[in-house]
Amino acid sequence: DIFIADKNFLFKKDIESSLTRFKLKKVLKMIAENESHLKETKDEPVHLDLMKIHQKLLSWKGELSKQIGTVVVK
Repeated sequence: DIFIADKNFLFKKDIESSLTRFKLKKVLKMIAENESHLKETKDEPVHLDLMKIHQKLLSWKGELSKQIGTVVVK
């Protein structure tokens, strides 16, 4: 049998892919902002909090990249 993809299936897949790419773009922007805050801060407790946030953002970046199937180098 030959399987022909349903338009609704393809539409749903395109939407999921677009949303994942959008989320990845936002996470990359948040990483850049967090890095600038890390460079500016001198307060040790604040620096530790920003490092925890940075680790979480990198984790999200990895998960989203895995869903898309691409490697993001930034």
